Amino acid sequence: MGDPIECNYLFDLQAGETTPAIEVRVTLNPNFLGNQVVNTATAIATVDPTGAVAASTFPAEAPGDPGTGDPGTVVTDTDDETTAVVRQADVAIDKSVSQPSAATGDNFNWALAITNHGPNAATNVTISDTLPAQFEVLGAFPSDGLTCSNTTTSVQCTAASLLVGETLRVVVQVRVVSSAAPGVATNTATVAADSADPDLTNNTDSASIDITAVRSAAPVPAPPPSASNLELPRTGGSSPAGPVNVAALLLAAGLLAQIASRRRRTAFA
Repeated sequence: MGDPIECNYLFDLQAGETTPAIEVRVTLNPNFLGNQVVNTATAIATVDPTGAVAASTFPAEAPGDPGTGDPGTVVTDTDDETTAVVRQADVAIDKSVSQPSAATGDNFNWALAITNHGPNAATNVTISDTLPAQFEVLGAFPSDGLTCSNTTTSVQCTAASLLVGETLRVVVQVRVVSSAAPGVATNTATVAADSADPDLTNNTDSASIDITAVRSAAPVPAPPPSASNLELPRTGGSSPAGPVNVAALLLAAGLLAQIASRRRRTAFA
């Protein structure tokens, strides 16, 4: 059927008589954003003049033609009905992080995606993200349809509506503060709307990042000396002449061995 719907009653409606009921079944547009629906119906009829009048008195006319020969008066009446809209919208949030780890002083991004799974449009959507103490917010960058504000520790975003199947996104840029201790840090964000949500389990989501230790700013230690420069440990007294005396003894022993060898060769000769 079209809109508006038109029905014609093919019989005369006598005083006090009621037509059969007309039932119209409708489906609410899933993306309708109002809080109520007002439906108005109008009845139009021609009232016969007082007293019986022969039909032959008036010239023939096309049905519905209010020509000069119409003996009655056209009257109208309207009535309306207001129906409150109980909207349901399954809004969900998905949170991710741009990298698996970061050191103090590093910048990175948290990403939020908000989707409406229906069955109706969501209104007055709000997104909240309070960051752990290890991070400071540098800025929030929303897609069209979202408005965001932030402090150094939190982000708030709003959308007037979120249609069925629509997804809105926001990127939160942060920095790891200098006092952040190494370890895993988890950030949680939530989404809510005015409409009744049939599934609250997907209204919150978290993502984690590993905070790594900062590289030391101290000078890099010098490499150890090469093996050729290592000095043998002293086994004698503490006198610095110890190594020299050992060398002298070894030299003298060598000379004595050469002399003894020469004497043996002389004796055999």
